[in-house]
Amino acid sequence: LFGFKPAWTTNSQRSNFSRAINSPVTQHACGFDINMYKVEKNPSEQDLNSHSMVLEVYYDQEFILFSAGDINTEQEELLIKSLNSKSPLVFKSNHHGSKHSNSERFLNFLQPKITVITSGFGNRFNHPNLKPLRNIQKHSQKVLRTDVHGEIVIPVR
Repeated sequence: LFGFKPAWTTNSQRSNFSRAINSPVTQHACGFDINMYKVEKNPSEQDLNSHSMVLEVYYDQEFILFSAGDINTEQEELLIKSLNSKSPLVFKSNHHGSKHSNSERFLNFLQPKITVITSGFGNRFNHPNLKPLRNIQKHSQKVLRTDVHGEIVIPVR
């Protein structure tokens, strides 16, 4: 089962973990393979969103989850050039559906079956933004939103 809730309680926790992973790390457990890495970016970049972790999760060799944190369209372009797999079962939308991410080009490349957008109801950032939301709806077979549906759990086999 996958549940979608906030992973970090503070920015310093996220920043410390992000800085610790400089090359891909793969974990294997209970039939799951989890690849963790960062999108290559200028190390002097101050925006922590640009240093978000990327997760690829496989179960019995099926690509079941892709998550790239709060990356923007610049990092999405880099991922298009470097991703080996596409068409995950679940894509956790980039940056809560921000206007700075989830480009049509990236979503057309990724072609997820289900996209989950994590954002709070009535949040002050107005996530998800209408343009990325339309891109997501166009390129996903199903869209689930925490601001509409609440906690989302997706069973795997």
